[in-house]
Formats: sequence, structure tokens, C-alpha cells
Amino acid sequence: MQLYDERDKGYTVFKVHLEKNDFDKQFINDYDVDRWFADSKGNVVLGLEFDKDITTFWCRPEGEGKFQELHSRRSFVDETFVPIEIAGDKAMVISDHELGREAVWRYDIPSGSFEDLLFSADGYDVSDALLSTDRSRVIGVSYYEHFQKDHYFDQQAEATDQLIDNSFPGLETNVVSRSLDGKRLMIAAQRDNSPPKYIWLDLDKKTGGAWFSQYPNLEGKTLPTVQPYEFTASDGTTLQGYLTMPLAPAAEKPPLIVFPHGGPHSRDYQYFSPYVQFFANRGFAVLQVNFRGSEGFGSAFEAAGYRQWGQAMQQDVYEAVDWLTAQDIVDADRKCMVGASYGGYVALVAAYQRPHDYRCIASIAGIADLYDMVNLESLNPGRKPIVAKSIGDVGSREDVEMLREHSVIRHVIKIRAPILLVHGTVDTRVDVAQSRAFYSRASKADLDIRYLELKDGTHFLDEYNNRLAVFEALDEFLAERLQAGR
Repeated sequence: MQLYDERDKGYTVFKVHLEKNDFDKQFINDYDVDRWFADSKGNVVLGLEFDKDITTFWCRPEGEGKFQELHSRRSFVDETFVPIEIAGDKAMVISDHELGREAVWRYDIPSGSFEDLLFSADGYDVSDALLSTDRSRVIGVSYYEHFQKDHYFDQQAEATDQLIDNSFPGLETNVVSRSLDGKRLMIAAQRDNSPPKYIWLDLDKKTGGAWFSQYPNLEGKTLPTVQPYEFTASDGTTLQGYLTMPLAPAAEKPPLIVFPHGGPHSRDYQYFSPYVQFFANRGFAVLQVNFRGSEGFGSAFEAAGYRQWGQAMQQDVYEAVDWLTAQDIVDADRKCMVGASYGGYVALVAAYQRPHDYRCIASIAGIADLYDMVNLESLNPGRKPIVAKSIGDVGSREDVEMLREHSVIRHVIKIRAPILLVHGTVDTRVDVAQSRAFYSRASKADLDIRYLELKDGTHFLDEYNNRLAVFEALDEFLAERLQAGR
């Protein structure tokens, strides 16, 4: 267990005997390490020291003796560095070294230098390591194109992966769990218009079967496909995203839901989405865009979104709408923007930046006061330098003005579209005070606004009744404003 030790003035690792309540200290933390990591045998082999925006990695590959400095990096300045395996004096590291995107490198610990490139995905970041069943070694890595792709270093694991792919044609599959002997597997299988389902396989007996579907009532239903698109923004940046058209043929072009993702440093995928399928089922086309700042497309693309809340990232969403409008396949005069978290912020910003473009706006756990959010986040010493670099610095007069200028709550008077506002009372990502303050200001300005506050609601609407209430509210709100048939 990692526990704070007053003698070390920091976090130290103890081996704890649960029945006897004995605590055996493993070593003295004289490295100022804040977080420790153990290997599959319980040996503490890695420690991370955080000092403002500098992260120092300490390691002892054999799991005993003194720790040595593996690497040190300054956030937003130096190359990224994530060790995923340490063996002897070599480490396997995910880094944007040389390529400007996350790739897998061999790193020499004694010399502190990168050696050879082990794997990279053209145009995409490597996202994670795939571990052996005993978690003692890296057998592969994963990255995302439109769906997750796995690349294996281990031949047996590669063969198993190929067997799984061949067994489920037309579905995107990934191993989510293995037995310790690697013979029994749990597979997640889905596609853009088929919900996730979990399947067990016994490789020895060559048998398998369905366990459960995440949305069983949608199994066997005909659902619309999610189509990738790509276009060039006005400044030459290549942007991509997804377009979902409703199934039912209509005498007229369908209304449009613009659905920006949260984060903002996350991204949309081609995977099945209950929100997208819900909108399409109600007769709407759905537009998603991976605006600059989205993750997975290289360091430069993500960094292009830093400090661009309400600015370049917002403009990318507008230009995606312009691109789709030029295709002449949707009724762009009947559109609504719906978003959650950062996506809710995007929707609210569109309400005042483009007051006559949208018939309605829906924000779920969105940010209305950017300055207030950043000011609150900056109270955490560990978060402050990250927030300052990626969003804005409340210690800078110029940044404070920027944050206030792009806070929706300062522009209520410009808003014309009806608004649906949703927030949970126990949201730990975006404080419910954001929506409460905005609703109060909007009500005083006599805006057409409805506020649904969910008791015990989380940021991700984990509780069934809360999620159902949101879908019901969206259903009624969108039908009224966009006049779509059911």
C-alpha cells in the first residue's frame, strides 16, 4: 500500500498484513516521489516525482536496492515519456520522440537516450500497452483509427487475435480479459450500428458463447451506419469526423444535430453510440467532428487546441457544419447543437457566437463560466500549471480577460435560441454551480430556457433514472424545436 509517512514527508510503500494489522515499510522515500508502481510480483520498480510542471521518473528494474533517475521532462515543452516496461538497463517507452506522435521506443537507461523505434501507427498516436496475462511483460500496443487497432509483438498473441478476427467477421473485436493461462478469453464485439456484446471463448475446447449485450433490446434491430468524413479547414488543417444519417426515407432532407465531443482532449470514434443512434432514430442527421485539440492525431494537432476554448476549436465545429451544408444532404436551416461537458460548452458558445444559426441548444454538464472553472481548477497546485498551459492562467491579466471574454455567462444578452440545460448535483468534473449560475442569469434575461437538475446525478449520468430523464427531455425538446417526425 502507498501511504503518507510523516517521517519521509511523502508517500511510501508498506507491505500490510491484513489480519495482524502489521505495516512493514519497504524503503525510505528520499526521492520526493508522489506515486509508486509495482510489477506483477509486487516489487516496486517505478516512482513518479511531480514538481510543478516537471515529472521525474525513478526506477529500479530488479525491484530492490536504490532507485535511479530514469528520465525527467517538463510538461508542454519536452517530448512525452511513458515507460510501459523496464527490463535490465532497457525500457520500453511510449513517446512522441522525433515523430511528433506517440510511438513505442526502446530506451537505454544508463545513457538516458532513445534507441530504436519499435512501433508507430501512421497518422495516429499509440494509446496503450497490452500486457501478458500475468502482467509481467508487454505483448503489444493499441491505437485508434476509427476503431481500436491492436499490434502484437508476441507471435502467439498475434495468432490468437487473428483467430478472433476471423471468427467474428463484420464486427470490431478486442480482448478485454484473459484467464491466467491465456486459454479462456472475454471478447468485446461491436460495430458502428451494433451495440457492444461480450463473448467468452475457450481456446483449448474450441468453444464459446454469448455472455451479454450492453443494449440487448437493440440486438437484431436495423440501425444506421456511422460514416467517416474528412475535409480541409480554412487554414489548411485536415479535420475528420463522422456523419450518421437516419434510416427512414423522407420526402425532405433531415434536420441536423451537431454533436461535439467532451474533453476537449478526447475524440470521437466510429463505435456504436447510444446518443448518436437515439438522435438518428428520431429522424435527425448527426454530425461529429474531431476538432483541433482532439487526442490521438499527434502532438501538434492536440497542442493546436491549447488555450483555444471558444476560438479555433470552436471554429472547427462551425466549419464542419459549413462543409456538411455544402453537401446538400441535410436541412441546415433546421439544426440544433447538443453537447456534454466540454461539448456542452461548445453548444452554449454557439448560442451567443452564432445566435441565428441554431434553432435550439442543449448543454449537459456544460461549462458556462470559463474563468470560474479555471480559477477553481487552479487552486489545486498539481493541476495549476497544466490548466494554465492548456486553457489559461488566472495569474495573467491578459489571460483572465481572455477567459472572461469566452465565458458564455458574460454574453447571455446575445443568445436567441431556446436552451435545454442539464446538470447532476454530484458532478465532480464540472461543478453544478456552473449551470445554476447560468440558469439564474438566463432567467433574469427572460431567455427561453429549461433547467433539468438531476438529484445525485454524476458527470456521466451513471444512474439509470437520471439517464432516462435526460433522453426523455432531449426527445421532447428536439421534437418541438426541429419539428421532426417520430
